[in-house]
Amino acid sequence: MGAADIVPGVSGGTMALITGIYAPLLAAIKSFNLAFAQDLLKFRWADAFRRVDWVFLGLLGAGIVSAIAFFTKVFPLPRYMMSHPELVYGVFFGLIVGSIAIILLGIPRHERRWWHLLFVLGGAAFGGFVVTTVPADTPDELWFLFLSGSVAICAMILPGISGSYILLVLKKYEFILSKIGDLGGPFTMDALAALIPFGLGAALGLALFARFLSWLLQRAHHPTMMTLIGFLIGSLVVLWPWQERLITEKVEETFTVSSQDPLVQELQGQSIDPFAMTFRRIAPQTDSATDAPLQDSATDAPVQTQLEDDSEVLIEEVSRKMTATGPFWPTNDTKPWQGLGGILAGLALTTLIQALRAEQSEPAS
Repeated sequence: MGAADIVPGVSGGTMALITGIYAPLLAAIKSFNLAFAQDLLKFRWADAFRRVDWVFLGLLGAGIVSAIAFFTKVFPLPRYMMSHPELVYGVFFGLIVGSIAIILLGIPRHERRWWHLLFVLGGAAFGGFVVTTVPADTPDELWFLFLSGSVAICAMILPGISGSYILLVLKKYEFILSKIGDLGGPFTMDALAALIPFGLGAALGLALFARFLSWLLQRAHHPTMMTLIGFLIGSLVVLWPWQERLITEKVEETFTVSSQDPLVQELQGQSIDPFAMTFRRIAPQTDSATDAPLQDSATDAPVQTQLEDDSEVLIEEVSRKMTATGPFWPTNDTKPWQGLGGILAGLALTTLIQALRAEQSEPAS
């Protein structure tokens, strides 16, 4: 779930559905209720903690946090989304296709009705609309970070609707990932100032939306599952491995330091990773008439500012965003084998997960 939540277009809820922990997850979230809060306020802590499945949530939370840390710090998945998009998106495309088949097979044939198809079509239309919505400009104020957390967490537990993509739509995906990356560094306090309201919003959204989903599954299980299948089908639009993808850069923040600052020396001696999602650089020289960065005629690279002793240096924090402009059928020039290999790996992983679930559910002899 942690790995899936990093990738725009993939939902952690989908992974919960595939692995068979979706209903227990909703039940565990619902255990944080009014009775739990009353026990805490009355210092009946033992009673409060007995209401919650801490083993389940602890292991799940540890897995999610470990995956997010691993796939942002050790094996930066967002970077490989840019350098090898066909392979990464192919894996998740295969996972979703396989999960759709598993969920359908999980509904007995005699309980399927023709009108269930309407829920599938409705879910696919809504899911396709959400994942293809053009991102809009949004503010960075605390109230909007709180709102972004509330909305994104709902999508993260909703199969087929990617919380990461919702953050992209809200223009907060690169912002939140960059703040996570700043933890433990010189900008830790600034990162916490943004991540705390985001986390509080996520907690509230999770508590409310989990109850709504649980209520739907109890009262209309098959129509709800068919709608979720539709969401999964709709998400395949942005997960198709072969798409025209554009990488654009945006200066998110600027600040000045002394030319003697160690950061300046570091930035002067390093090359910028062409696939990094966020990076810092010394602001390039600009044309005084157009205010556009000057380009080296030989390399098309920005012309770096000439530094003088004891001068002020402008540092830019830049984010990169990859946008897909439309799917196409692969050709020999579009890495067909990477995408196909990713899809087969995703299908194989889904099969393995289903086999492990079946073995786990078998009664002990």
